[in-house]
Amino acid sequence: MVGSHPHKKICKLCQKEYIATSNRQKYCKSCSKNYHQKYYQENKKTLVKQHQKWRLNNKEKTKQYVYEWRKKNPEKHHEYMIKRYHNDDIFRKKFKEYMKEYMIKRYHNDDIFRKNLLKKQRKRIKEKRKDKEYRAYEAGLRRKKGFIKILPNIFPDNIQIEYHHVYTNLPFVVPLPTNCHQIFIGEHEDYLKNHVENGKEWIDFFYNINIDNFLFSK
Repeated sequence: MVGSHPHKKICKLCQKEYIATSNRQKYCKSCSKNYHQKYYQENKKTLVKQHQKWRLNNKEKTKQYVYEWRKKNPEKHHEYMIKRYHNDDIFRKKFKEYMKEYMIKRYHNDDIFRKNLLKKQRKRIKEKRKDKEYRAYEAGLRRKKGFIKILPNIFPDNIQIEYHHVYTNLPFVVPLPTNCHQIFIGEHEDYLKNHVENGKEWIDFFYNINIDNFLFSK
């Protein structure tokens, strides 16, 4: 292209000589940056609306650009996500909901992921139980919840079991295999809710009993 090679020009703002990379270039690098920053601040609302409109009309292009940028700049993307997570309440809420749905979906559809997740969870719990403070916490939690066994242990001796509290606020427990029980474990509200619902499904599977009807039906 004619005139596309680097050549000397005079900046229209500071009147200094600079190396231009195209004939369309009017300002030196420093003046160009200041000019565009000033222009953006003066026309911010209009530019933001135009950008949002373009993104809505070009979703595939935007998606592809973001994907390629993340691939080329993983560290910058990671820093950006951490910063936004800590400073944007709406984004943080949506991100948590997305990750919750993603983890549940992947857990049920990806055998390797499920196996590795359970392995990590068991290792983490095993490490926690070496700590005296955590063992004291667990013992206090059992005393607080109570312990009333409502179904027999139907599993053979070679299967390791744990007693699952059917509800978080009631003392009723049911024996379940450790591998089944150590899914969705933790103190977070979402984890507890998923842990309880998952336990009900396993009770229905192993004992053929709807535990809600079993305990509360008249």
